[in-house]
Amino acid sequence: MTSSKKDYDGNGTGSGNNDTHRGVHSDIRHGKRWLIAFFALSLLSCWTSAACADRLEERRNIRRENRTERRNIRRENRAERQNLRRENRAERQNIKQENREEWQNLRQENRAERQNLRRENRAERQNLRRENRAERQNLRRENRAERQNLRQENREEWQNLRQENRAERQNIRRENRTEWRNIRRENRTEWRNIRRENRAERQNIKQENRKERWNHRREHANRRQEHRHERYHRRHGHHHGPPRYAPAVSPLGLPLLPVLPPGAIPLKVGHIRFHFHGGLFYRHDTRGYIAVTPPVGAIFVRLPLGFTKVWIDGAPYYRCRDSWVRKARSGYVVVASPYAVSVPDFRYEVRVTARLLNVRSGPDRSHRILAQVCRGDILEVRERSGGWLFVRLPSGGEGWVMDRYTDSDAHLSGSG
Repeated sequence: MTSSKKDYDGNGTGSGNNDTHRGVHSDIRHGKRWLIAFFALSLLSCWTSAACADRLEERRNIRRENRTERRNIRRENRAERQNLRRENRAERQNIKQENREEWQNLRQENRAERQNLRRENRAERQNLRRENRAERQNLRRENRAERQNLRQENREEWQNLRQENRAERQNIRRENRTEWRNIRRENRTEWRNIRRENRAERQNIKQENRKERWNHRREHANRRQEHRHERYHRRHGHHHGPPRYAPAVSPLGLPLLPVLPPGAIPLKVGHIRFHFHGGLFYRHDTRGYIAVTPPVGAIFVRLPLGFTKVWIDGAPYYRCRDSWVRKARSGYVVVASPYAVSVPDFRYEVRVTARLLNVRSGPDRSHRILAQVCRGDILEVRERSGGWLFVRLPSGGEGWVMDRYTDSDAHLSGSG
């Protein structure tokens, strides 16, 4: 190959072997084929583009024809609908006119029927009114006769009842007069007895006051004498007797004080004066101040110091030594020992003999009235103090009543 190329190139005449010629011819053939294919493709593309343009034009024409046909069809349909509407409107107007004429005819017929019915009903109502008027007149006449008979009967009954009531009232008046006279007599006797008692009580109080004044004077004189002796002994260095507040012992075994200790609370039960200090009640005596039993009915405005609260039978009590106090509206009232009252042997019942008997807060007329009991009421006695009884009322309350206005023939209730 190298030698052939060199020979061909060197000669310049194109001489060579057969292989080189074949290669050249093959190349030329291939180039022609490519040109033929290119021209065929260009012709095919031109033909296809022309066919496509024709087809597009045909489609456009078909679309235009269809559009015009649809427009014509729409116009025809619109005209048909308008004609149909006009025909239907005319038909409806004709039907309305016919219906209106029929309604008018029916109204006229109904009006005539109603007028005839009204006339018939009016005639019937007039006839019924006449019949009812006659019946009412007959009933009125019958009722008038019945009322007159009833009035006559009631008059007779009222007259009889008036006579009976008059007789009953006269008898009641006579009975009341006798009762009032008896009550007046009883009240007069009660008032006289009360006046006598009050007179006696006033005289006793006057005598007690005189004795108290005389004792005070004697005590004052004794104190002055004692003070003189004390001053004398102080000057000369002598001192005899017990200290000022040294408690002495009374014959009853209760402490006796010559002078009240500071802080003693003054009390007054009726016309008697007491002093409270340290759970004990003191009363003035010729020898000083002696401790006494608690005065039942005395009232403390405020609860003093030293009292403790105790519950007995569900009721609250306040205790300080042997003194018992209960809460009341006016303050704290001194009461008897609940343990002594609860013993069944001391309970008995009495009957009220007075027409009205006052129940007081203490055993004296100076205490306030808590309630009233009537004649025949049964009272349960809890305690006795002089001429007074501490009783339990039927309503459950407690208080003091006078012994003279109760029945003395009392029966025991503790044993039964």
